Amino acid sequence: MENFIEETSSLKYSEKNRKKYFIYTLVSYASLVVAILSLFFAPIFIKVKNGKITIVASGAGLIVNIATLVLTFGLFLFLHFLFLKKKNKIFVEYDYVFTGEKLAVSAIYNETKRSFIDKTDVKDIVKIGKITSGSYKKILSDPTVKKVKYFSDGKTEDGKKIFYVLYNGKNGKTCMQIEVSEKFMVAILKVTGKNVVEEDYE
Repeated sequence: MENFIEETSSLKYSEKNRKKYFIYTLVSYASLVVAILSLFFAPIFIKVKNGKITIVASGAGLIVNIATLVLTFGLFLFLHFLFLKKKNKIFVEYDYVFTGEKLAVSAIYNETKRSFIDKTDVKDIVKIGKITSGSYKKILSDPTVKKVKYFSDGKTEDGKKIFYVLYNGKNGKTCMQIEVSEKFMVAILKVTGKNVVEEDYE
């Protein structure tokens, strides 16, 4: 494909992200340990003797004990998976593909898991430009426009910059922010024409 171009944002192992990764990992597995340990409280109201199970508590006391056990186990198991998921999304790269007809964005988590997250047809692109422009500030102040960020922390490398692409989506206008080179944006303009470039582009 003549207009095909693909770029990937830089994966950034900042000190801040490293600390978050460590904390989320610690909380995740600490929660799992607490969830498992909570099961050891079952003998408080259930005893096994000579192969027979005896329920110590009864009535309201039994219900309270069981509810407490289930809620404690469920809560900490939920926290385990919640922080495990958060941990796995700290180090993320974004892959941008322009085919000449579509602009697609995928996320790559921890250099292993790839997940498609967004795309738009060229015909739906309304405006493109830099996030440092006055035009972009107007877009930010528009409550009817959905804003999505597809870059890590804004510290660009390899000559790349943060650009925005405003397009008409299924549920209204969406403004995606991407970390690409000017060469990538020029490839889009070859298809869309320069009429979509913001007025104050520098």
